[in-house]
Amino acid sequence: MLMLITKKTFSSYSFPLKSGVFLIESSAGTGKTDTLSTIYLRLLIGNFDKNNFYKNNVEIEKILVVTFTEEATKNLRFRIRKKISDFREACIRGYSDNFFFLRYYQELII
Repeated sequence: MLMLITKKTFSSYSFPLKSGVFLIESSAGTGKTDTLSTIYLRLLIGNFDKNNFYKNNVEIEKILVVTFTEEATKNLRFRIRKKISDFREACIRGYSDNFFFLRYYQELII
């Protein structure tokens, strides 16, 4: 089933992740790189479950991210690594200004 998702209804932090293919298509400057890096991190972390934190996580080797230029690839690679690093740092500190990180961290320690 194909569903139209607009900027007003889409949030990379809360969009339900299901197995399959995700296609992010939008104009320049609309936040595709941030969206992709957030979805990548969410796939790595997986869904929260009181008994199994890593429920439904996806291994790095099974995630394919494609972009069109070498420069965009470098930027995306940097942003994905930074998002992972920032989340790790938030977990170490026990706090983050990023609501998504804070929520995930709180669910991790409960």
